[in-house]
Amino acid sequence: QHRGMEQSFGFKSDTTAAAVELALRCAAAAAQHPCPKQFASAWKLLSHFLGSVATVLSGPCVTFDRFQSAEIIDILLKKHQPSDFSLEKSWDLASCRLLKLSPDLFGEVMGFPERSTMRRMLLATIHGYYLQALARLPKEKLRSQYHHSLLQAGHCYGPLDPVSNIILNTIWYSQAYPLTKKVDLEAISTGGLFRIAVRSFYGLVSFLCTRCATHLSPDQAMQRLQASGADLRIADPNHLDDDNNDDAMVSASVEQAYAAAAAAAFHPKPRDQAELLRPSNPMLRMASHYLKDGGKLSGMDADHLAECLFYSISELEQTEHAETNIEAVNKLTYGRMDRLINDFWNEHAAVVGMVKSLIDVYSRQPGVPKYELHLICGVNKYVDGPVYTGPFTRIYHYSHINFLATKSAGAPPTLFFAECRNDGTQTQEMGWCCPVDVPSPGTGMRSFSLAT
Repeated sequence: QHRGMEQSFGFKSDTTAAAVELALRCAAAAAQHPCPKQFASAWKLLSHFLGSVATVLSGPCVTFDRFQSAEIIDILLKKHQPSDFSLEKSWDLASCRLLKLSPDLFGEVMGFPERSTMRRMLLATIHGYYLQALARLPKEKLRSQYHHSLLQAGHCYGPLDPVSNIILNTIWYSQAYPLTKKVDLEAISTGGLFRIAVRSFYGLVSFLCTRCATHLSPDQAMQRLQASGADLRIADPNHLDDDNNDDAMVSASVEQAYAAAAAAAFHPKPRDQAELLRPSNPMLRMASHYLKDGGKLSGMDADHLAECLFYSISELEQTEHAETNIEAVNKLTYGRMDRLINDFWNEHAAVVGMVKSLIDVYSRQPGVPKYELHLICGVNKYVDGPVYTGPFTRIYHYSHINFLATKSAGAPPTLFFAECRNDGTQTQEMGWCCPVDVPSPGTGMRSFSLAT
């Protein structure tokens, strides 16, 4: 509740139970317990009878005696021995302890969460929105042109929900500033996706601080964004109507706030984006019509949306694109750049090949439909290591990969997590993959499902 996660955190889920068990074993090991595994197993058993045990221990006796010990043993021996964790009573007891704290300490605990903690949680929420947006964009256009506009200008702030804002900003920028050379990619840079998420975070905080400059600090803006799931429609309920705002509470117009957001988010064309997102733009309602159902966009829908936004762009009095100045580089720089480009394409081909092989292996399982790669959206090749093989050389044994794959044409993509070997093995032992859920807003980043 302190971090705004009470609506989405699975207090009784299998994931939480597994994390608690691991935490107990780690705590026992750190305390040099002779058998950490047995310690965790004992608490797993005890978790089902915490209510009865707490009643015994909260009696009038201040010190623990042999009668209490016998009573607790009797409770445990007379009941069925379950094999799973029961966390409901544990959370209740923890809440009671918090309420019994002194008023001064309670107020200190319930203050603002640490800024870095709240920032990480917001970035995890925003990252989840980008995964959803990638799943909704048409595969062909995403691989050929939208990958560039999303990483450059596909911010999640705007008048619609965060995922629709990403799609809107991506398609608009692709239409307004098309690539001069089409490049087909089947994998998006992990660093690039994280960078646009961070820039969206800067834009969201800047929007709220500009709108409410007299009474909203950055920490308060972050807390409001955490509570609203990084959705400006909730964080600023009047952001679509400047006329009905309370002048004492609002310091700037919506368009001015979007201009500040675009500048803070390092948008390539901040003025144009602020004009696009202004509440008076009639094309936003038409764009909302294409995006309201939350489904995957077809290529035709994307073309219609781009055409719709084209008329909005043509009214913005944009200057003609300046000619790109080509700067000559020396041979040393050219050679270094050529090597980096070759390394990128070699790594791209290797990752795509591994993922497609894992998809084929997964699809051959009984009862599993055939999947096709939509897009690779996260790669961490530094897992299980480093192992030093020389004075200046080191290796990592595994890579963790996130990718989106579809069962059939037109079906919504599914997020997968994969682990594969880095030694180029092309056998069944090369790795494995499985479908995972996109993290819900406010749940934080999950290392077992996201290759970050």
